[in-house]
Amino acid sequence: MTLNNVVKPNDLHGNDGSSASTKSSFISVQNLEHSLFSKSNVVVTGGSFIANMRSETECLFGWNTLVGKTSMDAFHNSAARCHLPRCSNRPHEEVLKQIIEPIKAQTISTRITWVHGAVGTSEMAQYVADSCVTSDIRPSTFFFGEVTEKCFSSFIPTIAYQLCLRFPDSRKLVAQAIDDDPAILSRSPLDQLDALIISPFTTLRHLWNSDNPNPRLVVIIDAIHRCSAAHQRLLIQAISSAAEHFAFPATFVIFSKPTTHIKLAFMEYANTIPVVDIKIQRGGPFKPLVRNLASLCRSVFYSVVSLPLSCEILL
Repeated sequence: MTLNNVVKPNDLHGNDGSSASTKSSFISVQNLEHSLFSKSNVVVTGGSFIANMRSETECLFGWNTLVGKTSMDAFHNSAARCHLPRCSNRPHEEVLKQIIEPIKAQTISTRITWVHGAVGTSEMAQYVADSCVTSDIRPSTFFFGEVTEKCFSSFIPTIAYQLCLRFPDSRKLVAQAIDDDPAILSRSPLDQLDALIISPFTTLRHLWNSDNPNPRLVVIIDAIHRCSAAHQRLLIQAISSAAEHFAFPATFVIFSKPTTHIKLAFMEYANTIPVVDIKIQRGGPFKPLVRNLASLCRSVFYSVVSLPLSCEILL
């Protein structure tokens, strides 16, 4: 057998026997990794080495698995949405200004904005997403179309995929999470959120030096009311957790019809997060409310949970 490349422990020291790390031209971890593992016929003789590495094939498996679970049609700029009408900002100019201007100025202090009304919210969501892009802000978006079980289960993977596109350094971390537990994509939104978003991006933040400014993330979600009542609750739980625990400043803008299930979910899970609550009324005055839905309405919550699910709660 021919040994083309042999690496000995002495190779890691200088000619005088001193450790290479004490010299100005020491062998870096990256160079050692390349010398040991980038060639096919490598034999290490003597010494002790610990290698905790993942092959590109493994990372590719995790990434491809994430892509396979991503709902491309849910993007604000997907081909499936090209034919949908766009709205001008005139009908709800004040509402849109309240949402867009803080995003452009990167002065958003509230982590969740809930815009709800009987009509027009989907067009407004599209307008806000398009405005972000024209302002060189890259939002992560999820527009619920024809809701199916697959659509619900792809929510967290789709957001994670878009975040990976914006932050390429996060791709291997997210792919590694899937490699470690391929079944994570079949678990609850909260578990997926922790494994695919919270944990990887917390690690990423620690890897970045203090000179890197914290990016402000914008996540736009439309038509969550189209999901079942149980799924609405689970998604609001995940969104509230992300808003509270995400490693970077993040703002979630949610557009929907007003439903009891969404209100109750906010009251239950957004218990430490002020929510900008904007109700759209045709011809009515614009009155955005910044409030903690849980603390403000806790007594209402306990008094209405026994009501029929079709009842509307007036806040």
